[in-house]
Amino acid sequence: MKRLFYFLISTLLTNLLFAQTDNYKIAIENFQKNYNAEKYDEIFNSFSQEMVQALPL
Repeated sequence: MKRLFYFLISTLLTNLLFAQTDNYKIAIENFQKNYNAEKYDEIFNSFSQEMVQALPL
């Protein structure tokens, strides 16, 4: 019984810890849409200035 309890608690906690926020879902959807449409410039332009400087393409 204790094992089942610990298993359920750990499962619930991991689901809460690794849940994605709406911002990440939107970013992933945009990236996926642009990648599948082969719009690589739009993907690069969506990066922050720090990321653009770190990737001198």
